[in-house]
Amino acid sequence: MFCELCTLSQGEQGLAEISSGENAIGGPSAVCPSGLLQQLCAEGLQVLCGHLIGHRELLPELCAAPRLAPLLSLGSFAICGDSFEEESAKRMRGNAVAEESVIDVRSIPKPERHPLIIKAYEELEVGTGLILVNDHVPEGLRVEMVREYAEAVGWEPLESTEDEARVRIIRRAATPAPRVVLDVAELTETVEDSGSVWQLPTQHRDLDANVIALSPGGEIREHTGPSLDVLIHVLAGAGTLETETGTIDLSPGQIVWLPRRSRRRFLADAEAGLQYFSVHQRKQGLSITARS
Repeated sequence: MFCELCTLSQGEQGLAEISSGENAIGGPSAVCPSGLLQQLCAEGLQVLCGHLIGHRELLPELCAAPRLAPLLSLGSFAICGDSFEEESAKRMRGNAVAEESVIDVRSIPKPERHPLIIKAYEELEVGTGLILVNDHVPEGLRVEMVREYAEAVGWEPLESTEDEARVRIIRRAATPAPRVVLDVAELTETVEDSGSVWQLPTQHRDLDANVIALSPGGEIREHTGPSLDVLIHVLAGAGTLETETGTIDLSPGQIVWLPRRSRRRFLADAEAGLQYFSVHQRKQGLSITARS
């Protein structure tokens, strides 16, 4: 078996053993071409790394060798300030960036930029990226994409100038990342004005989710619900739900189903108010008013 170094000296004549026994780079019978590389191999792995300081041009081939690179990286031998592992990673990353598409939006009207970039991101394969070129640091885009995709999107600022901001955007997962969107323990139990105090923040979604808070004595006036089912989870306070057939007392912990187009009226407790979480297929929000 020849060691990978043999492939770096085409045309060399004469072979010499690197070393013997279990410590041979390619095994007990490993051999290497004569000349500079033969000398380097014969002097041992650690000395080889030291010699390469003066022969840095060999480093990319060494890092690419499937059996030799792991051995070299195990010792983390420094070569001109970089280990083989770091050099190999830089080489692979540089090749990946060189192959990525570049989207220059500086001449595109601003309202069209975000949709264009997001569409290009969603067309990426997982693990790949694109290079965005803009006339300013795209902080608004970063906030929007993190809100929509969370940890599924990677954001890597690149070397930029005053007139050219460059960012690498990476697709890390096939879908937006699951995440915690709300800790109900952080909500205020009572409010002065009734209304929605939290909404599911993502724009690309199939659900509407809200936390509705009614001030003490507040109400959602009697109305016919939308043409879809709604689930509510009572979080805090107390109150009543009036229906066509009667009244339901509400207390924390209950989950209540509101069938599509059912008649309903919510009335909050006069002292504690009422707070509940609602979820349903996406639609326009309910109109909530304070009790007069």
